[in-house]
Amino acid sequence: MYPRLIINRKKFENNLSIVSKTLAGSGISFTFVTKCFLAHPSLCEIALPYIDHFGDSRLMNLDKLPNCKPRVLLRLPMISEASDVVRCADISLNSELETVKALNTAAKEQGRVHSVILMADFGDLREGYYSSTEMLEDTAIIEKMEHIKIIGIGVNLSCYGGVIPKLEHMERLNDLAEEFESLIGRELDIISGGNSSSLKFVFEGTMPYGINNLRIGDSILSGTDPTVGVPLPGMHSDVFTFAAEVIEVKEKPSIPEGERGLDAFGEQNHILDLGVRKRAILAAGRQDIDPKGITPINPAYTVLGASSDHLLVDVHNGRESLSVGDRIKFNCSYSAILRAFTSHYVVKEILE
Repeated sequence: MYPRLIINRKKFENNLSIVSKTLAGSGISFTFVTKCFLAHPSLCEIALPYIDHFGDSRLMNLDKLPNCKPRVLLRLPMISEASDVVRCADISLNSELETVKALNTAAKEQGRVHSVILMADFGDLREGYYSSTEMLEDTAIIEKMEHIKIIGIGVNLSCYGGVIPKLEHMERLNDLAEEFESLIGRELDIISGGNSSSLKFVFEGTMPYGINNLRIGDSILSGTDPTVGVPLPGMHSDVFTFAAEVIEVKEKPSIPEGERGLDAFGEQNHILDLGVRKRAILAAGRQDIDPKGITPINPAYTVLGASSDHLLVDVHNGRESLSVGDRIKFNCSYSAILRAFTSHYVVKEILE
């Protein structure tokens, strides 16, 4: 059955192993981010020997993760889900005092102590305290809560604003950690220097002492430094392959005929007139894959675009004959892997 997402187990495990050894060699714990592949049980089982924590942004995923490793809720909790957060997550990232109060209440009701990592915003403008003064003021209040324990601080970069992590960001986080420790009178367990975009410092051997955790997902899946798309040493960038079946092959004009408006997704497409070209339609679409996140393995092919359930590929320069019923394979970016796993129409196959 197609479309199909094929996962190469050996390459996936290779990437896990390299990152695990590299982080451990620098005294940095490995929070493995599972949200892109919906905490797929088989992939999580493969990861178990290599990681220190599981991390996900969805409680539904956290709830099915093995509890033999600490589970970290990566998206800021909703107050309405406080009870489930305490039940499903050992640790959560936070930046709002009212939310932490709700977690404290829920933890009291369940007879637990819930651990939190407070997030700082260093300019990427997603989650986190932008004001260190506000952050320290809230810390003084949270530290007095009986069912909440502040175990660390963290920062997130490169996700919304695309801010590239710099060593200055890591030094700033260390400085903030010192202020925290002075305020609460004890050492923090976790100083989390970000996600896969911060991994380059560890490979280079330049990560400042004190940063002792990273939250890594993208680089395991893509094998690259996501800020520049360059492969990391020894890592595989072809762990995931998307395959779809051809349902039409015909020569057609490359530019649509007639008056044009917006497409089915409200977008205005800019299409070049290249004359008559051979095109293939595949039985997959935006419900299954991000067309901008896939690259045909055959370099002679080009993805033209997709509707909800049709993927259009220019195959004009391909040397081999292509027929209805054939399959075309693609390398996948992070966005494509995410879309494919989210679609229940896509079969997931682990290649041993």
